[in-house]
Amino acid sequence: MARSGISEGEVRQVIKKLEGKGIEPTVTLIRRELGTGSYSTISAVLGSWKAERDKNSRPAVPELPADILALCRELWGEAWRSADALAEGEREKHAREKLALEKSIGEMTGEITRLEQALSSLQGEQEVLKKTLQAKENTIQQTKLDHARAESAFQTAQEELRSLRENFGRVQSQLPSWIERATRAETKLEEINEKKKR
Repeated sequence: MARSGISEGEVRQVIKKLEGKGIEPTVTLIRRELGTGSYSTISAVLGSWKAERDKNSRPAVPELPADILALCRELWGEAWRSADALAEGEREKHAREKLALEKSIGEMTGEITRLEQALSSLQGEQEVLKKTLQAKENTIQQTKLDHARAESAFQTAQEELRSLRENFGRVQSQLPSWIERATRAETKLEEINEKKKR
């Protein structure tokens, strides 16, 4: 237990010496007397010595005489009955408060259950709305795509129509000349047929 060459016996000798002089031993005084030693070692020995001293100096408590013991029991009984009577109102109040609290807890539990069910229902509706919204968004996207295709087809048809009109215009402008050629060719054919008949 001792360190740096200081033993428990040496510490106890210094404590006895200080006690003999009427001085209350302390770790600092003991270390000063020894001239060395660790505080933890000295403190442990001093603590052990004080515990032993307190134990030995404690007077024994005699048993209570029978008549005093009986009187104490009677007083204790009276005190207990008085306290019990005083506490009866508190117990009744506590019982009422407990019932009210249990009722309140039951109502709150019911409300929590109702709110949880409502939340679950709302979450279900939210999922349905999300799906509906997604379907509508998909429809809108498809409609936009179809519109873009129709717009492209319309533009193409317009280009083709413009080209056809231009061709029709050219054909129309050339038609008199073709009719004239056809008429001349028909006239020549008739002349050739007349010549053959001769």
